[in-house]
Amino acid sequence: MIIAKAMKLRVTAHGLEHIPKDQPCIFMANHSSLIDILVMTIALPVHFNFMAKKELFWVPFIGLQMVFGGDFLIDRNNPKKAKACLKKVENRLKKGWNILIFPEGTRSSTGELLPFKGGGFKIAANTGTAIIPCYIKGSDSIVKKKSLKAQPGHVNIYVSAPVFPENKTHDRQDISALMECTRNHIQQLQKNSSA
Repeated sequence: MIIAKAMKLRVTAHGLEHIPKDQPCIFMANHSSLIDILVMTIALPVHFNFMAKKELFWVPFIGLQMVFGGDFLIDRNNPKKAKACLKKVENRLKKGWNILIFPEGTRSSTGELLPFKGGGFKIAANTGTAIIPCYIKGSDSIVKKKSLKAQPGHVNIYVSAPVFPENKTHDRQDISALMECTRNHIQQLQKNSSA
């Protein structure tokens, strides 16, 4: 990656053996830096598309790359358009593609996980797709929130065993359980990364 070399960015992935080789996945990771998309692209040995809020279209380099790469920009202020976007993501998963989602929906400035948005979990339940919880460590020290300035550095990506939705349902209790299970996996990866 030319951008990564220019930034003097190093990325190390841990737990890649947990990624299933014979089925599509939804990768869900914590989010604390603009370069989180870049480091996940470097770390994961599989192709994936990305679902993000439409405001990212205006971020230099990232926005145009997302549009031309077939990624999905969701308009949270327009429920009808948001629902149509989620349906497109479901169809892509059914065709065997992988998706990356940051379930917090925005970047955390403290390192602590923010509340999760439910859209990605509804997609997982609808399609029966495995969720792969991931923890990104160190990206926030390279490009801080509200900044475009990059510092050289090393990012570690930790990958957990899959979380499988038990039911194809939008029942609030089932979605909440799936969110909580995924959250617990990411928090455990965070804890283990500091051990």
